Amino acid sequence: MAVEDEAQGDFLLLSRVAMLERRLKALATLVLDKRGPRGSGEPPSDPVEIEADDQCELASGFHHREHDAAGNPFRWAGKSDHFELRFHVDRFSARPFHMLGTFVSGLRPEQLRGYVDYRPISLRIEHDGAMASVSGRIPADPLGGTTTLTFHCPAVPAPNPADRRLLSFAFVRLVVGEAHALREAA
Repeated sequence: MAVEDEAQGDFLLLSRVAMLERRLKALATLVLDKRGPRGSGEPPSDPVEIEADDQCELASGFHHREHDAAGNPFRWAGKSDHFELRFHVDRFSARPFHMLGTFVSGLRPEQLRGYVDYRPISLRIEHDGAMASVSGRIPADPLGGTTTLTFHCPAVPAPNPADRRLLSFAFVRLVVGEAHALREAA
């Protein structure tokens, strides 16, 4: 009898969750309709830009900020096998992103994997030996709040034996927005 009651309770819970999901999708449709015509060509909002100096408590997996020989700020990732940034961005439509940085020597760019809100995404990585450009798309999520952009990348010992840290990617900048904003950021 207890097993039957438990199964009935699970069924009721799942049916209520399904009903709630349907109502949330209907609400999202209403909100989208109030924002104006879809496909109007207007950018959803200003691009989000995060630089090594701008990182806040919502970033994880990074070492402290450093400066290169020219005085440009960067932050090494590598405190763990992933690094992530959390930020708010309008996701009523998919948003492209573009990240600049450098891979530590000994690490292959194809070892980098990307996730949005912990779901895998495709990445395009261009690497010229000095600077790496990582691009992808953040999927639409009209009900989303904070976006979590996570990169999984194995950390390797620093090239300098005196530096005992593990390093993976030297983060310089992330731009989330329309394609024209990405070209200007590069």
